[in-house]
Amino acid sequence: MTDRELYERDEATGQAEQALQDLCEGARSGLTGLGSLLLYSGSAGQGKTSLLARLRQAAARERDCTVLYSRGGEQQRNVPFNIVRQLFQPVLAKRSTEGRQELLDGSNYDLAAPALGLAVPAPGAANDPQGVQDALNWVVTQLAVREGPLLLIIDDLHWADAESLA
Repeated sequence: MTDRELYERDEATGQAEQALQDLCEGARSGLTGLGSLLLYSGSAGQGKTSLLARLRQAAARERDCTVLYSRGGEQQRNVPFNIVRQLFQPVLAKRSTEGRQELLDGSNYDLAAPALGLAVPAPGAANDPQGVQDALNWVVTQLAVREGPLLLIIDDLHWADAESLA
């Protein structure tokens, strides 16, 4: 992708690349608690997906940065945890069952694994939305701590399912 393909997007591209650089440099310096949110909004055809693709390319050049990507879709907006599964399944699929259980830390595994599509819910398991959300937050924290800087990119968030948004 060349700069000409992102005509008049230098400011937005620069902000994204600066945020990525700050994240990676902060992690290398041992700083914790870093984080930021970049939100691109606008009507269809304005190049938001291209901007996110550029950010993914920049993150790929940062060898110590873990990038998790997902994309909302009109057909999937009623599929619970669709966005969450797209984000986490690729990185969790690389691990053994034991490795996933270790990352999810015991009881969090029982709550998060069904939402992530890694296991079926236990028979008679109580519905605990807050517990699932806490377990998924734990996954994000553990990945950030263990894998270095963590970049979550969600394209077409307006099509995300309610469970992932929570």
